[in-house]
Amino acid sequence: MITFKKWQSKAYQLWKHSGYRGTIKSATGTGKTFVALKVLEQHPNESILIVVPTIALQNQWCQEIVDNGILEREDIGIINGTSHKFKKVTIAVVNSIRNRKGLKFDILILDEIHRMFSKENVKFIKTGFYAYIMGLSATPERSDSHLIYMYAPVIYEYKRKTAIKDKMLSKYTVMFHGVKLDDIDALNYKTNQNYIEGMKAKVNFNTKNYMDFPYPLRMAFSKRKSMIDNYKNKQSEAVNIVKHNPKSKIIIFTERIQTANEIYEMIDNCAIYHSNIDSDIRTQALEDFASGEVKVLITVKSLDEGLNVPDCNMGIIVSGTKVQRQIIQRIGRILRQRKGKHATLIFIYLKDTVEYHEMKKKEMMFKDDATRIVWKD
Repeated sequence: MITFKKWQSKAYQLWKHSGYRGTIKSATGTGKTFVALKVLEQHPNESILIVVPTIALQNQWCQEIVDNGILEREDIGIINGTSHKFKKVTIAVVNSIRNRKGLKFDILILDEIHRMFSKENVKFIKTGFYAYIMGLSATPERSDSHLIYMYAPVIYEYKRKTAIKDKMLSKYTVMFHGVKLDDIDALNYKTNQNYIEGMKAKVNFNTKNYMDFPYPLRMAFSKRKSMIDNYKNKQSEAVNIVKHNPKSKIIIFTERIQTANEIYEMIDNCAIYHSNIDSDIRTQALEDFASGEVKVLITVKSLDEGLNVPDCNMGIIVSGTKVQRQIIQRIGRILRQRKGKHATLIFIYLKDTVEYHEMKKKEMMFKDDATRIVWKD
């Protein structure tokens, strides 16, 4: 029997009163999955399709359904790269179902709905037949979110600030750790940056098409990004933070596989998770991290969504992303409630570069609900 918190009950009732079509926007870690599990519990005779973006999330849904006594594992249909079994309740990875036309289910549940409305992914929704639709996301906003509103408009929002106040999420501190470029690298950066600044008078920097830039300018931007994402002193700082927090359970986020691999080689008792690793090894990495077998998990974008490890209390972002949705998803990985927990989110940035200005913009995202914001040089 699914027992609701107050916000979950309100969200579920609003979904029903909205004609059984709508998206619930809720801060990561607050239990929005349980609202959807109530749908399964309340509609045992209906066919239900649950669509998720990753196999990791597919596995979590299976476990939640079994743990809450709704179905046995063998009664759940699985659609992914290796399994193609439809049943009355089916969980599908979107990449494995998006080209299926004419699907018919009584209820469609779209987890991380913002991932479902790319030109390719939306096909199975447009061509399918679903009486009820429920969307779930902490970050449903995107440039083409009119498609979400067409099929499942946002009907309820549960904000991070409210969730922290309600003790549904942990309190947290945000820290910005600045590291310096070595002298020669600082000179190279300055030369490259001066070229970029000088091109502003000649090129429209507001264009949305990066390929409109002259080739030398594209290379200058690429060089700058590569330095910022991969700089050795940022990696060393991440390793140093890990060494000084031996009791913490830590996720390190990077933008590039090369960076993740290099950090992995510098830390004992850690696991790594990215797309170039075999699925069995990725699964084992998540299991080892969840169980406490390892205390540090290094990842490349892959776990922006879906990891549920309540005792994880620290996130280190080595390679920054400008996408607000990804930042919100990443902080969600460390805010899941656990008694006595106070989480820490650390951004490592290069001082005296454009990354500092990006950090000042990011700071504004946390002004409303972080316990503290600390700048550390």
